[in-house]
Amino acid sequence: MLRSRQLPETVEALRRQQPRVKIGVRFNPSPRQIELVLNGQADIAFIWHFMGHAPPLLNCQPISGEGLAAVLPDHHPLASRDTIELVELRDETFLIGDTP
Repeated sequence: MLRSRQLPETVEALRRQQPRVKIGVRFNPSPRQIELVLNGQADIAFIWHFMGHAPPLLNCQPISGEGLAAVLPDHHPLASRDTIELVELRDETFLIGDTP
């Protein structure tokens, strides 16, 4: 499986091997990436698992098994825990992003 830190290396290797192929990398939220692929503005997208609800016109293949990490302030009641179940965060305000 591809790890996220391997993506830049993979893109760079492809650029060296196929210098005439145009490779553009843009960062967009997963729903926007799906929209861009569906309307032909992008050939491939790397998205967060879309909960099995990707449009049937798309072929989605898992490429990474990386888990999510909760980022909490030191004073948060769960901050000292080694593991947290997602359900324990159900009443929290979530921020999620997909840009480095």
